[in-house]
Amino acid sequence: MPVDTAGTAIARLRTLTQKGTVEEYITEFQTHAHRSTIKDQHALIEFFTTGLKTPLVNRIYGMDTVPDTIEGWYEKASHFENQWQKARAIASRSNKADQPKKKTYSRPSIRERDPDAMDVDAV
Repeated sequence: MPVDTAGTAIARLRTLTQKGTVEEYITEFQTHAHRSTIKDQHALIEFFTTGLKTPLVNRIYGMDTVPDTIEGWYEKASHFENQWQKARAIASRSNKADQPKKKTYSRPSIRERDPDAMDVDAV
């Protein structure tokens, strides 16, 4: 029984989702897209956007000019994920710098008392 490489690759494209970085997703997507022998840009873009994380898809569709090639989608998805990572790193550093330093308090020393002494001032 011959192996249907193209059919298997198309089935994988239908279920492929971004779990890690966009670079990892693009690499896996390109592998299956090549094996699928699909050449139509719109079909490839449809498969790609279906599995891409929603915030990236929204960011690209929010652009004035949406890419019309799969390579354009790869480029913009990578670009926006890199921007997000840089912004997150800056925010993390900024949040640490803005946090007030924790004050350290020393416990007041506990006086040693004579257990047999009377509290005269207590009354």
